This record gives sequence, C-alpha cells and structure tokens, in this order.
Amino acid sequence: MAKIQPTHKHIVVIATLVGASLALIAGPFARSFADTATSTDFMIRDGFVGVFGGNASSTDFQVVSGGSPIINNNAASADFNSYTGPVNYSDFAPVSQTWRWYGDANNETPASSLAAENVAPSTIANAQIIKLRLNIKETSGIMGSDNLKFRLQFAQSSDFTVSSGLIAETGSCNASSTWCYATSTGGNDNQIISTAVLSTSNTCSGGLGNGCGTHNTSGISASTSTQNASATTEYEFTIMASGASNGTTYFFRPLNAADNTVIPLGATSSYPSLVMQGATVTFGVSGLPQSTSTNGVITNVSTTATGIPFGMLALGTSTIAAQRLSITTDASNGYEIYTEQDQQLADQHGDQVPGVAGTNSSPLAWSAGCTATLTGCYGYHPGSPVLSGGSVRFAANDSYAALTSTIAEVGFGASPATSSTMDMVYRVQIGGTQITGAYQNNIMYIIAPSF
Repeated sequence: MAKIQPTHKHIVVIATLVGASLALIAGPFARSFADTATSTDFMIRDGFVGVFGGNASSTDFQVVSGGSPIINNNAASADFNSYTGPVNYSDFAPVSQTWRWYGDANNETPASSLAAENVAPSTIANAQIIKLRLNIKETSGIMGSDNLKFRLQFAQSSDFTVSSGLIAETGSCNASSTWCYATSTGGNDNQIISTAVLSTSNTCSGGLGNGCGTHNTSGISASTSTQNASATTEYEFTIMASGASNGTTYFFRPLNAADNTVIPLGATSSYPSLVMQGATVTFGVSGLPQSTSTNGVITNVSTTATGIPFGMLALGTSTIAAQRLSITTDASNGYEIYTEQDQQLADQHGDQVPGVAGTNSSPLAWSAGCTATLTGCYGYHPGSPVLSGGSVRFAANDSYAALTSTIAEVGFGASPATSSTMDMVYRVQIGGTQITGAYQNNIMYIIAPSF
C-alpha cells in the first residue's frame, strides 16, 4: 500500500511493495520543477504541482493526489476509476435531430405526412395549419432538465440571418406575422404526446416513455415537462403561415424558451424547412341585373358573365351596365386587375362609337368626356377607389376612361384576398349623327398576383 501525507514544509511518500521497500522524501513545497523517482517496481512523479497535484503508480496501483482535482483530474487502475473535477459534470446538452411535417392537424397523433423525414414539403399555403414533429437528444449523458419548454424561430436562410423572427402567439397573429402558433383539436399546449412517430425517437406509447415530449401551441407558456439525460424526446409544434411569401423557403429551429438559447444541430442533422406554394388566384365575372345601384349610378340594362347587351340605344340618353368581378388569392402582396379591348366598339362596316375623352391615367366626369361634338361616347368606371402606388384617380364615382387595346389597370389589392369584389361600370351614349348599326367588341380582364 502507499500513503501520501502532506506537511507544511515537506511531502513524504512511503511505498511498501512486495519484495522491496523504499522511502523517498520529496523536496520542499517551494520546489518549482517536477522530479521523477523510479525503481524496478514503481514510479513516483512530483514537483511544482506537489500540493496542487501529483501522481504515483506501480504494477498494482495508481494514485493521483493534490489540488488539481478542483480543476480536473482522473485516477485509474485495473481495479478502480476515480473521476474528479467540474469538467466531468456537464449541463443539460440538447441537440436537434429528426423532423417531419404533417397536414392532419386535428389528429393528436398525426399520420398524414407532407413529406418524408428530414425532407421539406413544397406546397404549404398561408392559413394552412400544419404540425411539426421534431426530436431533441440530450447528449451530456449526465443531466436532464425539468420544466422544459421549447419555442420555434423561423428564417429565410439556413443560418437564420435572413428575415428571422419568432413564431407569433395566437393572440397576436395577423397578416404580417409571417408565422404563428395555431390551435387544433389534436393536442393542447404542454399536453404530453401519446405516441412518437419519428424513427429515431425513444419509445413513447400511451404517453409513457423517454420519447414522450409535449404538444406546443405557444412559445411562452409555462411547462412542467421533463427530459431525462441521454433521452431522445419527440416534441410537436402546431403552426400556420400568416403572410408568408409565396414560393419562399423557410427554416425553423428550436430555442430553449427559458433563455432563448439556440438548440444546436446534432451530427448529420438539419433544421426543419418547407417551401411555400406559389400564389393561387381564383377570378370570377358575374352579371348584374337592371336597376343595380353601384358606384353612384343605377344600371338600366342587365348583364351576364359573358355579355354586356346594351340593346337599342336612345339618342342623347346614357345606357349603363355593370359586371361584378370577384378575386381570391393568397399572393402575399395582393393583386392587380387590368382590362383591354380587341377593337373599338364598331359595326361590320368599320363604323365606330368613339371612346370618351377621359383616359385611364386621367379620367374625366361623364359630361366632360362625352361632349356634344362627339357622335357618341363609350367608357368605363372601375369600382376600385385606390390603385397601385396609392393612386385615387378613380375615387370619384363620376370618373370615366375610354377602353383601349393596351392593358390598363382597373383594380388593386395590397394583400391576400378572399372573395374580394369590385364592380365595373360600362356606359354608352349616342348622338344624332352616329351611324345606325350593330356595334360590338370584346373586353378582356387580366389578373396578376403580386408576390
């Protein structure tokens, strides 16, 4: 056996070995450099670290002693291991691992996946509620964590430097939030998930097992969830896009909600991502009946979705018709509507009813644009009071422009729209010099979503 006894002035090491004995008296504490003493059966190292660390070893034992364990030191032999020092006691060390997106948000255990594990789906729509299943592995192997809550951060780049932000709470979600938490019947906030669905999660069945994390529909609520040391635990986040840009890739990563520290990636892992679908547009045209009041006028003929039959025109009297346009689009920056005609309102001989004097860029009141010097007048008024760039040139009801064979803006919306409507008013009037005939032309509507 060996015994090491420090004194105020000297360190004395006495070693007793089978078949031999030796006493070695080490130098005083003030010694600055390491000394080594050896024999056939053992070795002793000592020196400046004599009080703050040293070690002795033989065929049968190894002893590490001194002050160094307050930093870190290990002792080992064939029969025992001793690990001391703070470096051997790690904190909770989570890393982000496997993930998958699901579309059946109302199922507590989702089954309708939007893509394979660790693969970004590419058809996500604004206002679509989706679920992210993500597992997090504790890597210290020593320490778990109680009262654990994770929240999500999003960005348009995988390093989270472009357009990053935190998922908004449901109570503050609006059209400019980009991403929000969402509620569903498929699991309340902080409720333990009943079943793990990811291939690398620990076992979770019936809400029991190291793989059972929590449902999350908030990023700031208090949680009593526990993740054990070395556990790979699965968590669920229910979210939806609200004003996310069409066709854009978004990345997501978990943060520890206690201090907003980023959960780093595990080896060979990636952060969850998805791609927003391209903008969709639904556009419709419907006719309006005679006597419809719209845009300051009352129509005196009926229209259909495909026709504006002015009928027989009376001299000097305006005939007014209207059609209703409806728009639904998830384009992040809204839409613009344009119109054009294939030709001037003309008969088979080429005779024309001229357009009013007003133009799309500078419309005029009907009386100003349809003067007595004209053989007739034909024009339109769009029911969109504000056009792109903030123009209000058609804000007044009595403002008319002539149709042309070049597209001209007649409608505008600055954000996604659901069943938004506007009425287009068409007006014609003839004088006594207008040649009798059957006049017609074709009008086209063009709608363009804005990303």
